Amino acid sequence: MLADWRRVQARAPVAADVDAGPSDASAPVERIALDRALATLDPGDREVLLLRELGGLDYAEIAEFVESTHAAVRSRLYRARVAIRADLEPAAVLPFSKQRQS
Repeated sequence: MLADWRRVQARAPVAADVDAGPSDASAPVERIALDRALATLDPGDREVLLLRELGGLDYAEIAEFVESTHAAVRSRLYRARVAIRADLEPAAVLPFSKQRQS
């Protein structure tokens, strides 16, 4: 398990030191919103999402790492992405929420 964790960490991107200019003023606000949205996720969904998006692992690697199936990983990723999108875009109208017009 420790070897798996080290492999994930080795693949994780390294943050670059970039001076934030005036155009990046909203970046801290967006980061706070993302951190809050991630905190609301189920821990298993959050783990799978972070392994995929930050760790760069493919579905098979994630399934092996979390001792699950490929299908379960895809399902967890879908749920996590939908939840994050809903938290970050609360005013977005989803297709299934449209009311019928008479």
